[in-house]
Amino acid sequence: MVAFRAPAFRHAPRATARRAKEFPRSSRAWPASTSDYIYTQLNAFRVEARANDGAKMMRSIAVKMTDADMKAVASYIQACVKLNVRT
Repeated sequence: MVAFRAPAFRHAPRATARRAKEFPRSSRAWPASTSDYIYTQLNAFRVEARANDGAKMMRSIAVKMTDADMKAVASYIQACVKLNVRT
């Protein structure tokens, strides 16, 4: 499995980086079906349907991930959102 740290503190409104303490703790900051959304976005990076990552940062990670890896990461993030956990 690919090493992963939740990206919540980097993905603030308008894609500007913010410190973790500034990111909203509420799960409302994430889509309702977080695990499906995360899996879909990771897969889009893997197949290069999404390419808005500077220096191919996300694509270079996603291409190494299996479907099982992506589902595990998506489930992990969903659990963190539900528990309001930051990594």
